[in-house]
Amino acid sequence: MGLGIIFILFGFVGSVAFLFGLIWYLMKLGGEDSDATLIAQNKANPLQKKARGKDLRPWAAILVLGGLLTVSATTIFVFSSKSATDSLNQMFSAIWEIEAKPSDLLVTVIEEEEILDPPPSEPPPPPPPPPTVDNVVISEEKIDTVIAIDTSAVIIEPDIVIDEPQIEDDVIVDVPQQKACFKDADANCGSLSGSEQDECCQKAILTYLAKVEYPTQAKDLGVEGKVLLRFVVEKDGSISQIEKVRGDDMLASAAIRHIKSSGGMWVPGQNNGESVRSRFVAPFTFKLR
Repeated sequence: MGLGIIFILFGFVGSVAFLFGLIWYLMKLGGEDSDATLIAQNKANPLQKKARGKDLRPWAAILVLGGLLTVSATTIFVFSSKSATDSLNQMFSAIWEIEAKPSDLLVTVIEEEEILDPPPSEPPPPPPPPPTVDNVVISEEKIDTVIAIDTSAVIIEPDIVIDEPQIEDDVIVDVPQQKACFKDADANCGSLSGSEQDECCQKAILTYLAKVEYPTQAKDLGVEGKVLLRFVVEKDGSISQIEKVRGDDMLASAAIRHIKSSGGMWVPGQNNGESVRSRFVAPFTFKLR
């Protein structure tokens, strides 16, 4: 930096010295003419009132051109030298830093802070030392504990399993000793016994089943066929648990209605002379004529 400043100072001093020397030389040349001759020649021009040796305006162009050449030569010399260029850059940088505004400095500081790496995180504190456990002496003495239980106040009931006997009234007998019979005043099957009574009852039930009403919808559609119903004859002669075994649904509905209407018209089946619940199967035949 010092070498560049020295070059600049020498260039400036040389330029000033050159200008002063040139001015002095020109003034010396102009002093050779007499003032009288100069005044006589310049009477026509009111602006030229001085002697020729003291008027420098005719030499203005030469002086300006000489100064420009001197300054240009000095500048070219300074910037052609790398050391001088570096010195100038450092000098102007120092001047810019001094004259920089506070706001510019603030922006620079903020940008530098943003670029800085974050500080390293502090390591976690070491774990606390394990608590010290004092030596504990455990006595091995046995302690006999006596628990008094008042058994007089506690009544333990044993689990009692009661086998419920099967109630005979709920038993349904498929084939009783004496089958259930349909009551028919005309047949009077009750006065008979044995196989004759069975044949009479069979004839009476078939006669009743043949009186079933043919369903209108099935008749219109031309539906024919057989229906088999199964039901239970209770001890009092009523009917329960009617279900279809097979047959068309429309025909079976008509058969079920017909069986329900026969409730109370049955003699229950018997075992050992006692009435029992018995199962009965009734066939229906539907045929259009």
